[in-house]
Amino acid sequence: LIHLDDIYGDHGLVAFFNAEKQGKDYLVIDNFLMSCRVIGRNLESWILYKITNLAINLGYKFLIGKYIKSDRNSMCKNFYLDNNFDLLSQDQIDISNDQDEAQYFLATLSDIKIPNIEAYEIEN
Repeated sequence: LIHLDDIYGDHGLVAFFNAEKQGKDYLVIDNFLMSCRVIGRNLESWILYKITNLAINLGYKFLIGKYIKSDRNSMCKNFYLDNNFDLLSQDQIDISNDQDEAQYFLATLSDIKIPNIEAYEIEN
């Protein structure tokens, strides 16, 4: 859960993600939800940056992002590409228990560079 308090005010809880282990080397972002009030402020890239750091610290080598097309999330269709993930083809996908018609994007954690993160800091 991510809480945002910035120069525009206290927005409360604005984002949520969950990720699942897939084998010993892969972490799959299964859900990444954000309030439309804060999308486009690069907070989404900062969150992804923090997820990549978490995955690295847990010993994963790859991070996979999942995108399911819908009318409500079309603004996010290029999110993973814009953050230097590569689109995986259908023959590269072997995600257990996946029943959705999703697109998957792969980042090699040793090489990933997430842009537009410099505006945010963690406050305890």
